[in-house]
Amino acid sequence: EGTLRTATQEERDRAIQIAFPVRGRTIFPSSFFKPENLHNALQRCRYSYVLDKVCVQYDPDHPEFLRITKEIYDYILERMEFDALRGTRHFGSMAFYLSLCHREYELVLDMLERKLIVDVMDYIRLHRKIHSQEGSKGSLSKPLGYDKKNFEKLMGLYMKRITGNRKKQAEKMVESLLEAGLPEIIKENLSQRELIDSYLKLETNVY
Repeated sequence: EGTLRTATQEERDRAIQIAFPVRGRTIFPSSFFKPENLHNALQRCRYSYVLDKVCVQYDPDHPEFLRITKEIYDYILERMEFDALRGTRHFGSMAFYLSLCHREYELVLDMLERKLIVDVMDYIRLHRKIHSQEGSKGSLSKPLGYDKKNFEKLMGLYMKRITGNRKKQAEKMVESLLEAGLPEIIKENLSQRELIDSYLKLETNVY
């Protein structure tokens, strides 16, 4: 009829894909992303596979991208299956999402249980930056090194913001790590990180 109007999200997506095709992206989204099919994939723990498909089909600011990734991260959080994404490109996004929503505690605890001291120190520092705690009283003005003293300082600042059973659980975990020989654990963490960094640099040079 000739009436001008703003294109719907679906119309816009189709037009952009036709004009500027993205490899692997379909003009019409797959039924795979429908709630019932998505839930079936999550029950089978295909988290990384689903996230890979979402990254191809949608841009990061697309409403469907946000809906689906949120559902996946919430599902993983509910089941404490963080390790399913560790080592993939999606782990950082999940960690950022949980921190942004103030739901980072379970991931912090998971890192402590796995003795990933270097990771938990980085994550708590990130959490403080996200929520602008770095400029508050008692904040960390300079980057901390990875050692026993700085670990205790970071955990002390973090535990000021948690209460009840969560705080008791975290305190107990920190105490057990100190008894297990924290310096050696940190040394091993750093060695593993250096090994991973070397591997990634090698892969980059190959390609």
